[in-house]
Amino acid sequence: MKITWLILLVLILALVSAIPKKGGGGFSHSHSKPDFSGANKVFKATSKVKAKNFKNVKKVALVAAGAYAGYQLAKLGTKFGSWSHGGSWGFDDWDDWREADGMLCRTSDDCRWVDRSMRCEDWEIRRTGFSSGWFGGVPTLAIRGECACPEGTFFDDDDMACNDVPPFGIGLLTIIGIIIAVIVTTCCCVCCCFGKKVLECLKK
Repeated sequence: MKITWLILLVLILALVSAIPKKGGGGFSHSHSKPDFSGANKVFKATSKVKAKNFKNVKKVALVAAGAYAGYQLAKLGTKFGSWSHGGSWGFDDWDDWREADGMLCRTSDDCRWVDRSMRCEDWEIRRTGFSSGWFGGVPTLAIRGECACPEGTFFDDDDMACNDVPPFGIGLLTIIGIIIAVIVTTCCCVCCCFGKKVLECLKK
């Protein structure tokens, strides 16, 4: 029993330490979809940027570069069909550029077809070295930034949409679940031991 209570105490201390604290100034963005396996991954790969395009937004979540699975491409491709971009390039071309460089944009119209809340987030420091083929080969100065989800959301590449970030992160919920499981298990063990003693007494 002492060991069980010791484990419970350690988990409670872990829970308290996992509660997020208010940080200082500055702005952060996420370059990848949060993995709901821990609070650490919810804001994976963050760095500070200055939000110019969002007047009342302090944090924006940029869309990561990288390959998508078939079901993700299917969802994104369906949305692409509603985008009247006016160019001769298709979804496969756009996805090749996105996979290499992230979701670049000239205006917010280049982002809203993915999610209505997305905006084109200006770069504070001009980025170079991205594909020259973007949007059919427009001048590099025409590309002003990257598509981003607003504060309090992240780009969920399962839904291909901007979804709300859990208030304390799934990692905290997991810790709470573990604590509850330990408490329930402890109660069950106590009840079983007590029940056995009662049965033994009745048999006597």
